[in-house]
Amino acid sequence: MRIHILKQTPDETIDFARLYSAYQKHGAILLRGGTMNLEKFEAIANYFCDRFHHVGGRSAMRQDQGDGFTTGVWAGNMDKLAHTEGSYRPAIHRPDTAFFCCVVPPSASGGETTLFDGAEMLQHLPKDLARRFREQGIIYEMTWQPERWSAEFDVENEVQLREYLARFPEARYSLENGTLHLFYSAPAIFSVDGVDAFANGILNHLPAIDHPAYAHSTIYTKPSNRVSFGDGEPLSSEVYNQLIDVQDKVIYKHQWQKLDVVIINNLRYMHGRTTTSEECERTLLSRFGKTAQRHRADA
Repeated sequence: MRIHILKQTPDETIDFARLYSAYQKHGAILLRGGTMNLEKFEAIANYFCDRFHHVGGRSAMRQDQGDGFTTGVWAGNMDKLAHTEGSYRPAIHRPDTAFFCCVVPPSASGGETTLFDGAEMLQHLPKDLARRFREQGIIYEMTWQPERWSAEFDVENEVQLREYLARFPEARYSLENGTLHLFYSAPAIFSVDGVDAFANGILNHLPAIDHPAYAHSTIYTKPSNRVSFGDGEPLSSEVYNQLIDVQDKVIYKHQWQKLDVVIINNLRYMHGRTTTSEECERTLLSRFGKTAQRHRADA
């Protein structure tokens, strides 16, 4: 894939309409060379979107200033595989746009944000596997303690949790002694402007990983995380490894420069990250939103 670059001088005012037009055309854009701060970053996002996604588990990384929807990213040095944001669990406003801003680029090699065109991934999937994902969708399974489900759904107690989940017929769950066992049915493939894309959270919801290329990598896994096909058959390690092989074929590694802003369509493009060769600071801001009604009306 390619990312469309818009260069800006430090004294140049951001042209929001030009930026959004480029995003509509390309789906993945980079704004580079201008000045940037939290206020400007949120102004860009607020021009694109009118509703924003609460990122569960990042309350400690919310910025002290701003509106509370901009957070830092995980500081741990690890690889993250291809995923779309917020796709693994029910959400009132599933984000269709992802925004990233580099505050401090890594001084060591690595630490790139990885991007993956889901349309390219779909083309590389074995046909039988692609057909099954298309026809059946997937089911995410997870087990969360109260601190996790409270953060994920921004609720304070079990009554509020039940009320929230009742909005989603695609979710089924059990709740016992505070432990939530959740199953969430979702598409694995989305259509964006008539283009089908494999775009989901499968590879960020791994129970384990045994891919030889990542034998020495640190990747987040959790044994109680599982993904099944829509008929209930769990994805095998063979299927996971096929998906990893495909993501590695289409991977784009973005090397950050200070104050870069990257914006991607979260329904088509997946993102991840690579480790740095040694421990170092790497500070990014992120924000995820749903396209503003005024833009949807113009589409």
